[in-house]
Amino acid sequence: MLVVLHLKLAEAVAQCLGDHLLAGSQTYREVTHFKLGQNVVGDLADHGGAVGFQFRLDAQVYRTANRPIPSGQVSPEAALVFVAATACVGLAVVLNFNWFTIWLAISSLLVVAAYPFAKRLIPYPQLVLGFAFSWGALVGWAAVKGSLGLPALVLFTGCVLWTIGYDTIYAHQDKEDDALLGLGSTALKFGGNTVSFVGALYGLAAIFWLIAGALAGAHLVYFLAVALVFLQMSWQVATLDIHDSANCLRRFQSNRDVGLAVFLGLLADKALSWFAGLG
Repeated sequence: MLVVLHLKLAEAVAQCLGDHLLAGSQTYREVTHFKLGQNVVGDLADHGGAVGFQFRLDAQVYRTANRPIPSGQVSPEAALVFVAATACVGLAVVLNFNWFTIWLAISSLLVVAAYPFAKRLIPYPQLVLGFAFSWGALVGWAAVKGSLGLPALVLFTGCVLWTIGYDTIYAHQDKEDDALLGLGSTALKFGGNTVSFVGALYGLAAIFWLIAGALAGAHLVYFLAVALVFLQMSWQVATLDIHDSANCLRRFQSNRDVGLAVFLGLLADKALSWFAGLG
C-alpha cells in the first residue's frame, strides 16, 4: 500500500507541476502552494475514497489480505470517517480555484469510485484506473487557464497509457486470485503477450509526452528527459518476468521515478530557457 501511495504522490507531483509549467505564466510560489497542494492533497482524498470500495476485494486476495482494513486492524467505520475527512480537505483545497476547475476536480470522484466496480464488470479496469490517476493533468492545466487545452489532453492521454502499462505489471502479482474471483485485469487479458503490450503502451506514452511538450513550446532539455525516461521504461520491459512476483514489484516500483524525472526535466528546461531569454 505504501509503495502505491508513493507512486501516486510522485505521479501527482509530476502531473500537476508539469502541467503548470506547460501552461505557463504564474509565479513559482503559486505553483508550490496551490498546484502541489491541490493535486497531492486532492489525490490523497481520492485515494481514501477508493479504499472504502476496495477492501472487500483485498480481503479475498492473498497478497493484500493483511492490509489494515481487510485484516481488521482498521474498522470500516473508521475508514469511512477517514474518507469523509480527506474528502473535506480535498474540497477545501479545490474551492480556491475557478468554477471550471472545481467541477472538473469533483468529477474525478466518479472515476475514482467506479474503479473497484470496473474490476468486476470489464476486462480492462486499468483503463479506468488510468483516468483516475491521470486526472491531475487536466485539473492542473484548468487551474491556470480556466479551461482545457490540447497540450493537457495529450499529456493526460500519455499518463493514462503509462498507468495501464505499469499497473498491468503490478496486476501480474495477483492474476491467479483475480482469475478465481472473476475479476477483470489487463494482466489476465494480455497474458503471455504482456511484454509486447506494455512495451507498446510505454512507447505511446513517451510519444504523447513528447507531443505535449512540443505543443506547449518546451525545449531541448525536456525532450532529453523524456528520452532518458523511455530508456528506463525500456529496461522495465526488457527485463520483465511476469511469472516472478518480486520482478514485477521491482519494475512497478521504479515507475515512481518516471513521472518525477519528466517533471524535473521540464522544470530544468523552463529554468534554462528563462535564463537564456527564450521564455
